[in-house]
Amino acid sequence: TVASYGDIFGRELIEFSQLMQEKLRKESEEALEWLSSYCSKATAEGVPTEWDCKVGDAGTGIRELTHSWGGDLVVLGRRGRRGLTEIIMGSVSNYVVHHVPCSVLIVQGISPKVNDTPKAATETKAE
Repeated sequence: TVASYGDIFGRELIEFSQLMQEKLRKESEEALEWLSSYCSKATAEGVPTEWDCKVGDAGTGIRELTHSWGGDLVVLGRRGRRGLTEIIMGSVSNYVVHHVPCSVLIVQGISPKVNDTPKAATETKAE
């Protein structure tokens, strides 16, 4: 029965759920700090920025955001899913291209090499 199933796994499921909620909270805080930091850097360089962070379906959220902000360009990264994976998982970039009222620029992601660290667009190698 459902009651006996809950008795067997109930405590473990509750503890797991609490751990996952704490992990999600911590990762959300880190993401907000990261986003705020990059927007501050852009603003310091004279690039006007606005940002928002929401949890939900990415494609729908971006579509709604372009309507409410009246944006004229959406820039998206793309992981490069193809075939069955794209059919099952969906493609945010494909959805956005077909559902927003403005131009969309899609940047194809590349696989990072081991020990590579991301560099800001303004950083250059010393020669």
